[in-house]
Parts: sequence; structure tokens; C-alpha cells
Amino acid sequence: PENKQIIFCGNKKLSYYTMKDPDTIQYLQDVVREVVSNANDDGYKGLMLTPSFAVGETLSKAVPKATKVFLHKSGMKIGDLVREFKAYKGKAILISPSIYEGLDFADDFSRYQIIVKAPFPSLGDNRMKHIADKYPDIYKIMTIKKIVQGLGRSVRNKDDYCLSFILDQTAEQLFKSPLNVWRNQFKIL
Repeated sequence: PENKQIIFCGNKKLSYYTMKDPDTIQYLQDVVREVVSNANDDGYKGLMLTPSFAVGETLSKAVPKATKVFLHKSGMKIGDLVREFKAYKGKAILISPSIYEGLDFADDFSRYQIIVKAPFPSLGDNRMKHIADKYPDIYKIMTIKKIVQGLGRSVRNKDDYCLSFILDQTAEQLFKSPLNVWRNQFKIL
């Protein structure tokens, strides 16, 4: 847990609708700017896990100029972007909605990460809508699992470490809930 520290810094429950509010976007940009600026002081690379390509693009505008942005855009292959990000020698951030699972950013490839919003499965999928309606705890557990998977992108061995920032109060509530059997594997600051 000492190597996997989390700071919850959300002041709102984020949703599709609140993410359209200019005040919410301004708040998220301010937090992103502060987190990345502090990471720049240490020369770190990091990740931002976003709910969509559009949100990633919007929040990328808040990244200080001293940090190179690797922005995943719709239609791009994430593997190519990850290779470019890893090859880059300097302060950088990889921003994508597609890096919650299956990617390894061990050691200096990522020392901080930002999870913008709870990654709920889409209710546009009839199967997910059925699960959410009939089995809400299972739907929440699916979301918690994805949060935990995202948190695991940057800590890949016993000596690795990362500081994670979660910007959504809903994600915080899910993470701290009794449904999260993995919560004791992290240290909340």
C-alpha cells in the first residue's frame, strides 16, 4: 500500500451531464494543471485516464507547456502512442480513455496518474443496462474493478511506486465502499 498512494481531490460527482458544465471543466483543468505542474518539478512522466476522447482533449489544454502531451485521439492505435510515450526522454503525460487494462507503465514510465471519472460501463449497452437495473452491486463492482485496474497501470513490481489522483466523488465513494475488496492494497492520503 505504501507504493500505491491515492489522493481523492474531487469536489463533485461527475456524470455525462456535469461534464458538460463549464464550471466543472474549469475545476478539472485547474486540478490537472496543479497535479502536472507538481510532477514537472520532479521530472516525472504520468498518465491521465479519461472517460472519453473529447474529455481528454479538453483537459489536455490544461497541461503546462513544460510537459509533452501524448493525446490519444479517436481512430489512433494506442500501441503506437504508448511506444512514442515510452521512448520520449522528458516530462510527459499520456492521455487516453483506453489505458485502464493491459498496459504496463512500470517504474519511470509513470510516477503519477489521474483518473478523471468513475469508468462505469455504458448503459447504452442493453446487457449493462439490465445488470445495472437488476443487479446494481454487480454493476458497481464492475466499475470498481476497472478503477483498480487503472490504478495498477503504474505500479508493476514490489519496488515500483506511483501517486494517483482521483477527481470524481463517485469514484471515491465506490473505492471506499465495502464492495471494494481491493481497497486495503492502497494507501489513501
